[in-house]
Amino acid sequence: MQTEIISPITLKSNCIKLKTFAVDKLVQSYHADFNIPVEHYFKRIQEIELWECKDTGLRFFRPNGLEGDSEFYSRLETFDWYYLPWKWEHEVIQHLIPESGSLLEIGCAEGAFIEQIQKKGMTVTGLELNEKAAEICSKKGLKVKTEFIQTYAESNPEAHHWVCSFQVLEHISEVHDFLTACIKTLKTGGKLALSVPNMESFLQYDDGGLLNFPPHHQGWWTTSVFKSLEKYYSLKLTYIGTEPVQAIHDRWFKQNMVKKWYQKNKWFGALYIRMIKLPILGNKLIELERQSTKGHTMLAVFEKLK
Repeated sequence: MQTEIISPITLKSNCIKLKTFAVDKLVQSYHADFNIPVEHYFKRIQEIELWECKDTGLRFFRPNGLEGDSEFYSRLETFDWYYLPWKWEHEVIQHLIPESGSLLEIGCAEGAFIEQIQKKGMTVTGLELNEKAAEICSKKGLKVKTEFIQTYAESNPEAHHWVCSFQVLEHISEVHDFLTACIKTLKTGGKLALSVPNMESFLQYDDGGLLNFPPHHQGWWTTSVFKSLEKYYSLKLTYIGTEPVQAIHDRWFKQNMVKKWYQKNKWFGALYIRMIKLPILGNKLIELERQSTKGHTMLAVFEKLK
């Protein structure tokens, strides 16, 4: 008998199953693409399911609890593209943050962002579960704790003017607990900044790629999902922005534009490939696609209400 599926945001059962994926194919792909064994995360599970919360639009995988551990992420960080020290959302958000106050970053990695914010005059704290990365932060003179936000919030209620979490939320299956803890450690009127991969971007044409599946990602987010958070939490959305297509994603972007046109029609897809191979026309076509297509990441900022 199947357990009732509950939305990670609303904690209600107004959800619909969209797709089923074979675990053995995921396991084979993680081996082939990244040389990472992942079968032990799934144990005796043969299929995972993609569900959608009908109230918010969030898509999420079940069963939950399939998150990767420190060993999984230590293998991924050997790829130079995985942990970029400075991202688009860092550049955007630093201009929105004042020069005084207290800021917490959840998942601060080696501290590039909080180091920059500290130079502005803010008092900064980082949470980072990777002990190696946390040690690097300490050597930089940054205050970093190796604990979950749920634990931290219990002993630090209403402690910060800003809480930031970049590219973390999509890795979490227990979204409600995470967001509730973020809000708890914020002062009233404080700001919560969240960035995630945007499934309204070019990612949609290949389901975000292999890393958009467990044990890496646990949920798929869109701008409308972010907007819906106002209904369920003591938050007001004050900013939302989407990243332009970045050079680092150029190859992925071009591949997905081909998939986009094949999904519309096989004839369109074949024609599109021929056109992009023409020197002048191809460059023009790709540039038009780039201007009209959203990039990998979206960023939202919320204000904590009373």
